[in-house]
Amino acid sequence: MPLEKILIVEDEPVVRNLLLRIFERHKFSVAIATNLAEASAAVQRESYDLMMLDIRLPDGDGQKFLEQMVALPERPQAPAPFGQKPQRRWLIWITRFWT
Repeated sequence: MPLEKILIVEDEPVVRNLLLRIFERHKFSVAIATNLAEASAAVQRESYDLMMLDIRLPDGDGQKFLEQMVALPERPQAPAPFGQKPQRRWLIWITRFWT
């Protein structure tokens, strides 16, 4: 399954804008969330093929948010070999930067 829709969850403007420019340059559809509340609302509205998730956000821990997202019953389907049931999973990249 090709990646088409990406959610960037990042509170640092420099990192967020860099990721946004990279993905948009490659013609991906990108949504932005600057905190976990916005990310949660975005995930409830729409499904994403890839989530770029910061670990340290102003309103919580990205690792705990990831655990909540993995527990959701409705996640994007990944392709499966012929005759096998598709697996539901997300591709998630966790970002962490030291300053």
